[in-house]
Amino acid sequence: MLRLHITGVGDAFTERYHNASFCIEEPQSGIRLQIDCPPAFPRVLADYRRGRREGSATAPGHDLGIDNIDALLLTHLHGDHCGGTEAYLYMRRFLLGRKPTLLGAPEVLDALWPTRLAGGMERLLQSVPTWDAAALHERSQRTPGEPTDDRDLLRDPGGPIHALGLLDYCERQDLLPGVTRLGPLRIERRFTRHHIPTTAIRVSLDGRARPLFAYSADTAFDPDLIDWLSVADLVIHETNYGTHTPLSSLLLLPPELRARMRLIHYPDALSPADCPIACLHEGQLVELP
Repeated sequence: MLRLHITGVGDAFTERYHNASFCIEEPQSGIRLQIDCPPAFPRVLADYRRGRREGSATAPGHDLGIDNIDALLLTHLHGDHCGGTEAYLYMRRFLLGRKPTLLGAPEVLDALWPTRLAGGMERLLQSVPTWDAAALHERSQRTPGEPTDDRDLLRDPGGPIHALGLLDYCERQDLLPGVTRLGPLRIERRFTRHHIPTTAIRVSLDGRARPLFAYSADTAFDPDLIDWLSVADLVIHETNYGTHTPLSSLLLLPPELRARMRLIHYPDALSPADCPIACLHEGQLVELP
């Protein structure tokens, strides 16, 4: 069986929710694979834990955190889907000392470091000058000198600089055509109709012929993609405005498929309680036997 911990359901412009994301858990192996990593990711997980603990202190997902999410899959590089990756990788390196596994299509991951992460993560200042009380007192007795050019600090910040790359922070596992394995998980990917390279996924377990669930990721309405997704027991599909999938298009699908569908990445204006297709909710636990 699989558990899906729903950590966010909103779109890029939401003022009500966290951005769309969820964590896959296979309880027998203990594997937890996060699907997309929205901004303020530590807060996203803290809010999920708080909601789970309201029901029971030991409810599944009560402990969901960066320390036990050892793998992250990025569907694409829009900020609402990858904006928390820097914090996730920093916490894994500096607080935990354990590299996670980063998964994604090469067309997605190849651009992650140069376009999203390098500006903030490629230079590590390994040490800085330290000051004790005696040194501060001695400094206070000196006659102030001429102002210095503060740009000198860019050339010499006071300690050695270490250059880093993506693989200093994580292991990389590419999603290629066919099946990618992560423990007992079998992951397939398919590109969607979106502004930048974006992958839908299907997830199966060893010994199961049919995928337990499929996720559209961001996409325009695409009947071919929906055919690919629909072989799964559960279909998680986005809906939104613009070059996304209109709810009106999803309502044209067969009733049997709509009954197996759950919506995510929906706009704030959509009322989940009144939606004719069931919506996922933040803090929800979905169990797939």
